[in-house]
Amino acid sequence: MEWTEEHGNCLCQEILVLEPCQGPDLGKNCKQSEWRAVRERYTLLSKKFKAKMKDEEKAGEVEKALEEIAEKEVAAEDTVENDEKKVDNAKAEEMRNRALESLGKTQKRQRNEEEETVKPKQKSRRSGGDTIAYLREKNGLVQKWKEEELQLQKQRVAVEAKREDQSRKQHQDMMKIFQQMFTSMQLQQSQIIMKVNLV
Repeated sequence: MEWTEEHGNCLCQEILVLEPCQGPDLGKNCKQSEWRAVRERYTLLSKKFKAKMKDEEKAGEVEKALEEIAEKEVAAEDTVENDEKKVDNAKAEEMRNRALESLGKTQKRQRNEEEETVKPKQKSRRSGGDTIAYLREKNGLVQKWKEEELQLQKQRVAVEAKREDQSRKQHQDMMKIFQQMFTSMQLQQSQIIMKVNLV
């Protein structure tokens, strides 16, 4: 037997009526080979249906994404158009103002625009008095710096001398201690020798 779409429809209607998933096994009292074909056909139809549903779901997701993209494109185009309109309106306003202003104002505005574009700001030159004041200030700073450096040098020398004094004093103290130890050792030795001689 060859399965047609009509056979598939009838099979699905019977399955809905018999409800084999809820009741006893569908092929319990029938020959196994007869029911195998029905089971295989149902499995095939079920797989096709599930695949079709997945495809439709994917297509639905793609459609949603495309709709979102299209909305964003429209919003971006609207933004660009609004910006262009604002620029055009500003230009039109300026043109109206220029058309309404008098000839004298127009010439004055043109002169101002030319001066802004053509003439860069000139650097002001210092006079001789400014130069002398600058040199005096610089000389004062240099002298101050040299004095500070000299003070630092004096402090370094003082610290170094103090260190040397401390080191010398420490050395002398150590020598005194050694001398005292040596003297006490000699005294002990002489006492021991005297005791030995007495015995």
